[in-house]
Amino acid sequence: MPENEILSTLYHGEITTQDAYDAMYKSKPSIKKLRRARYLRMRITLPDESAALNSFLRMLFIFPIPLWLFSFSFNFTNKFAKLNEKLGEDVDLEEIKMLMKHARGTKIHIVSDDAIVRIDIS
Repeated sequence: MPENEILSTLYHGEITTQDAYDAMYKSKPSIKKLRRARYLRMRITLPDESAALNSFLRMLFIFPIPLWLFSFSFNFTNKFAKLNEKLGEDVDLEEIKMLMKHARGTKIHIVSDDAIVRIDIS
């Protein structure tokens, strides 16, 4: 509804000021289609360890990891380690895989006493 119509209905007393405000300024949230992620990039820093170990970790994760490789290893691990039984019924592994697949642009930054982990999904 255009602003002029909203203001004229407000002037004639057909709607309240709150309804007019909601119609003019509060838009409905748009639903965005999630983009498919292709790569997982990790950076791990261990503050209490030596520079050589941190350099090794940097070299180990210098290239992004393709998500198909992550998904394959996730399935392989689940097949032999029975992760569903260990994690319980609260965690749905299929849902986690779907979230990883459609989480493009997500950045996760974890800081603890032992390590600093940064994960970028692109």
